[in-house]
Order: sequence, then C-alpha cells, then structure tokens
Amino acid sequence: MSRKVAVITGAATGIGRAIANKYAEAGYDLALLDLNAGPLEQTCNELEKHGVNIQTHCVDVSDEEAMLRVADLVFAKFGQVDLLFNNAGLMAPGRILDQAAGSFRKLMDVNFFGVLNGIQAFTPRMLKQNNPSRIVNTASIAGLVATPIFAAYNASKHAVIALSETLAYELDGTNVSVSVLAPGAVATDIMKPSESLEINDKILALMAKMDSRTQEKGMPTDALADFIFSQIAADQYWILPHRDQLHRVTSRAEDILSNTNPRFKPW
Repeated sequence: MSRKVAVITGAATGIGRAIANKYAEAGYDLALLDLNAGPLEQTCNELEKHGVNIQTHCVDVSDEEAMLRVADLVFAKFGQVDLLFNNAGLMAPGRILDQAAGSFRKLMDVNFFGVLNGIQAFTPRMLKQNNPSRIVNTASIAGLVATPIFAAYNASKHAVIALSETLAYELDGTNVSVSVLAPGAVATDIMKPSESLEINDKILALMAKMDSRTQEKGMPTDALADFIFSQIAADQYWILPHRDQLHRVTSRAEDILSNTNPRFKPW
C-alpha cells in the first residue's frame, strides 16, 4: 500500500515548514510548494532524513494555471492526495487610507485566491479517490474578528473563513473533509517585508516592531504543527490553537445580536 500524501503550500518556512516536518515524521510523502526556491530546497534537504518521497514546486499560488500544472505533476508522481494544506500567505499592516491599493490586491491574490486556486486544482481528483481526504485552509483569528491597521489581512482571512465554511457545506457527504486553521500570533517570519508588496518607511518600522514581538510572544511553529496534527486526527473543522483569544469572537457576536455599533476591544 502506498504512503499517504500531503500537499503543502507556503512550505519553505514558518507554519508550512513545521507542518511538512510533522507529516514527514508521520511517514507521509510530500509535495512542497513555495515561491522561494532557495528556502524550499533547504527545507526539502532537511526533511530527507525522514526517508519519505518529496516533490518540490517553485510556484506562485495566485497563478491559477500554474497551480493546475502543479496538481497534474503531483498526481502523476503520487497518484493521490490525502491532505491539502492551502497555507501560503502574506501580511502587511497599514491604515486603510495609507496602504497602497497594490498591497491590498497582492494580499487578496495570495491569501484568498491562492487558497481558491489550491482547492480548484486538487479537489476534483481528490473527490474521485476512494480514500478519505481533507483540505486544510490557513486563515487566522483575524478572519473571525477585525483589528485596526490590518484591513487587507483581515479582509483576506475573513474571505478564507467564508470560503472554507461554504466548501464544507458543499463537500458534506463526500470523501473530502474540510478544516480551517485560525491561529493567533505564531513565531514565524510573516512580518518580514515582502518584495512583492508596496511598503513605505512608516509601515516598515511598524512591521519591524511587530516582528520582534511576534518572535518573542508567538506560539512556536512545532507546537502549532503538533496541535494541527491532533485536530485533524480528531476530525475537527475548526482548528483554533489560541482559544484564550476567542472571547473577542463572542463579544463581536453579542454586538451583532444586540445591534451594537462596532467598537474595538483590545486583546
């Protein structure tokens, strides 16, 4: 019997890399997708110690046609996909009136359309498999509540939450299940500036400050990967590692139900 196969976007660093390591340890073959060839190769080399088969693809998840081509290559090599992690993402802070429209578009292209492209590229063939499989979309607690100066990120992650929930409804009763990952702060490099984003000096300074705090206070990626693994094994739709922050979700729901005007409540 062939080994199970996990496809992971944004696999070269951060959460994606930790997920890849966890599932390699568990004996899964891997298809690792990332835009950055150097870190992707390094991750691949480090995972070879687990003795699993690894296929790498340097790809922009926002490119629909490229993702379809990658799906062809993955199924040609492995013949199946048991887990699809649509994980690639970008972040850039900034007030709505200060942030360039190009940054908004880029975050939506990667954070939302990257997830959509992964779903549409892989799911049709996953549905034809006899074995149970699962799609795991990386959102954020920012997809459940809004925080000032993160409008583009908030909007993209709210869209992922809505997309995931709709997909779960539409795939109910099939062999493909859905999960959505919505963490709080995780100790990754997501606050490091991306060359693809239009970022001014003011935002760069803010990102540097937030990056330092994220590295210090954020959840370690290996701990998050362990949590994800356990939640998928338990057939959970909501993967919520920072449950201590969910009081803001409750507060927002209460405001909606009581028709209370929005007012930001600090964490």
